[in-house]
Amino acid sequence: MKKRYFSFDIFDTCLARLCGEPTNLYDVLSKKVMALCGRENEEHLRQRFVTLRVEAGKREASLKAIYNDMAQSFPLPKTTEEMMNLEIETEREMLVPVAETLRLVEAMRGCGCIMFISDMYLPSAFLRERLENWGFFKEGDKIFISNEWDARKHDGSLYQKIHKLEGIPYGRWDHYGDNRDSDYSVPKKLGIHAHLIEFPFLPYEKRWTHIPSYQYPWPSLLAGISRALRLQSDAPEEQKKFVCDISAPLMTAFIINVMEDACSKRIKRLFFCARDMHSYFLIAKQLSQRFPSIEIHYAFISGETLYENTEHTLDYFRQIGLASKDALTAIVDTNTKGGSLPAINRMMEKHGWNPVHGYFITGTDEASTSFEESTLPCYSVFSPYVKDTGRQEAASIIGMRILYELVFCLNYHKKTVSYEFHGNTIRPVLAQDTEDILSFKTADIRKMKQSNDKLLVDYASAVNKTMLPEYGKEILNLLALPTLTDFISYPDKEYLSYLNDFQLSGSPFVDKLYGRKHPVWRRGSLVYSVPSLVARRWAQIARNEKKRKRISKIIQRWR
Repeated sequence: MKKRYFSFDIFDTCLARLCGEPTNLYDVLSKKVMALCGRENEEHLRQRFVTLRVEAGKREASLKAIYNDMAQSFPLPKTTEEMMNLEIETEREMLVPVAETLRLVEAMRGCGCIMFISDMYLPSAFLRERLENWGFFKEGDKIFISNEWDARKHDGSLYQKIHKLEGIPYGRWDHYGDNRDSDYSVPKKLGIHAHLIEFPFLPYEKRWTHIPSYQYPWPSLLAGISRALRLQSDAPEEQKKFVCDISAPLMTAFIINVMEDACSKRIKRLFFCARDMHSYFLIAKQLSQRFPSIEIHYAFISGETLYENTEHTLDYFRQIGLASKDALTAIVDTNTKGGSLPAINRMMEKHGWNPVHGYFITGTDEASTSFEESTLPCYSVFSPYVKDTGRQEAASIIGMRILYELVFCLNYHKKTVSYEFHGNTIRPVLAQDTEDILSFKTADIRKMKQSNDKLLVDYASAVNKTMLPEYGKEILNLLALPTLTDFISYPDKEYLSYLNDFQLSGSPFVDKLYGRKHPVWRRGSLVYSVPSLVARRWAQIARNEKKRKRISKIIQRWR
């Protein structure tokens, strides 16, 4: 059998950047450069660096030539070699593997010779090291980078050079890549078997790139993170889409805002309440290096423990450091009706401890009234369903509280019912049989949560790497909340398949409307029931201000 040859493009085929667009890498890099210059607040200089880096990349073929060129017109804080290393290190932080391509490479490896080729200014040694790190490159494989061969894919010269150098017949050569021109049309004209493999941005990711950002391109960066982590993960496709585009941006932005507010109030310890806040606790741990003055803890607190075994509850609060006379503390929880925090603070006031602050994802009108009338301060609420959005549909989010209380706070832990002493240590007592209304039709909740948490932790880590915590308020108010509101008002079918796995008290959360079952979310089920083309068209019409009134009666039926 005649030997076959398989070549793979590198960027956006084998490896994806967390920052998304290639030019976004220079924005991430520019923050480091400005810090080295000691001129972090000079935005015009940062943007000038980005512009010059983009222009130099168009003129020069190698990274060394690029920085030699830039040194003529920009006050670089380091030598050419040091600047090259800084950019390479930034690339190393940004690159993640594309799991689907890795599986393809492994499948082709037993069928012939493997090669990696790219039109790229970076050195092949670095790219080989990254490919080896993720399992793409093995002993015997070959790599060809344009700047080292004075040839390019886009004009066919690199393919021709490899053809002559390696003696590869075009007819026994298969090439895989994402660029319709340089990875498909050009090699196809040469007689190479070209295969286009694309990993497009999803609907919400595309829309984020159109959010105005006059300085740092945070919407585009966040879209890049969502896409790259989807491509990296081996989690089920439906779960990756939902978590990376809907759950993770909202949850991460919420934690950033909580920790920033806690810093401003000089709160020293944040306690994430079991069970619902476990995933948020993991996100906070990932972000804690940016907030070194705050301690992050996971606390076994529930409604039952606040009203029963009071003495043991007090002992537990003292043990974990929630009850303190020398430090300000706060709890973080999912929802409140206004009773939990006053109950805690009554204990604190009685024993002369500092009052405890409270951060809640949602809060009812009764909760707001309760805290306004209370003589005990320290209450904050983040609420996705505030009624000042200017959209009538936003009110429907109140009825969707179950979505983020159960799906965003996915867990399998048992409820805390009391405390008991074990020697000198007090430990939480967990319920033996907790009756959860959330279950899955086909999936194991433990496995689902593990893959869910990995995506969330990776997301928070990526946000840290791209300096996005500086834009926490913008992410929350201009991207994460509008995305959630839009999804609930006009659900996109691309993200509904994940919810089809959930059951609430035996009823499917989202399902086909024409079956015998009665789904919980009828509006989502309506979109889930129709063909994808019809669903997309319906969503387009529903988002059009001029046409929205015409279908308002139809929408109202499915609330």
